[in-house]
Amino acid sequence: MGNISKILDIRITRNYTSKTFELNQEQYINKFLTKFGFSNRIYKLISFSIDSYKDLCPDISTDNRIDAIWYREIIESVIYTMIYIRPDIVFAFERLSQYIQDLYKYYKYTVCCILRYFKSSISTRISFRSKGNFVIYSDADYTTDKSDRKSITVSISLLGEEPVFWASKK
Repeated sequence: MGNISKILDIRITRNYTSKTFELNQEQYINKFLTKFGFSNRIYKLISFSIDSYKDLCPDISTDNRIDAIWYREIIESVIYTMIYIRPDIVFAFERLSQYIQDLYKYYKYTVCCILRYFKSSISTRISFRSKGNFVIYSDADYTTDKSDRKSITVSISLLGEEPVFWASKK
């Protein structure tokens, strides 16, 4: 049979000398970037963060609307990647996935920024080594969401320096 090299669109690369293995979803990310029209563009490596809640709140009746189906399809595609390989976008997509109906133009802009971030950082991988301590970090934003006054808690578990679990929950 041999060693596993790919499962559920996750490529597994082993290095027996350094006793590590890496997981990446470059092929899957390319597939959904192509589907949404981001495959032929070249982007410089960018950073991305959602620093403010003021732009991510329920819309008002005067805002320009966008196609909710397009938005949901992107959210679904990115959530799959976020769960397994990309803890760097957990908070941003957790926030964006709260608004999947009656969307206004700012959400399309924010999602496009994240897709450009994916394109610019497509070769990001998670690497696991067989050494190090197990550590868990957790943080909360303590009701800074102006729309419903609920907290969002984020957790990440590390084995050595590598993340093995991450979550974001309202």
